[in-house]
Amino acid sequence: MGATGSSAKKHVKSQAVKPVLDEILKQVNNKFVYESDRVTYGVAEYWNVAGEETKWRGDCEDHALLCRKLAIERGIESCSLVTCWTEKNRYHCVLYVDGWIIDVRYPCVMSNSDLLAIGYSWHKIGLPNGHWYYIESVNN
Repeated sequence: MGATGSSAKKHVKSQAVKPVLDEILKQVNNKFVYESDRVTYGVAEYWNVAGEETKWRGDCEDHALLCRKLAIERGIESCSLVTCWTEKNRYHCVLYVDGWIIDVRYPCVMSNSDLLAIGYSWHKIGLPNGHWYYIESVNN
């Protein structure tokens, strides 16, 4: 997720996907209610795609999973879940797409660099194939 010297083609692709992500976030935020897994499912941690069956309730990873589902339905295949530490040192999950982040904590799509600047640090990335990898910090 660190800067890797993107080409012009990559930049155009990244810019083209942002309006779709904006639409997805607006759609989800109009219905989604943040609620802990303890309240929603009666357990400390449970990953599920929020939506009709959960009455649009869930926590950060449920929000990210729902946004990923909607992005894939709109033809965006390069969606990855990312776990991270927030600026308040809380463990968190967001959706990463071509340098853009959908985060339940913010009303707008943020850039990867915006969140790094406020103190986020990336931990693991879950690729669309289901594999998870540790993310090396580029800030050290």
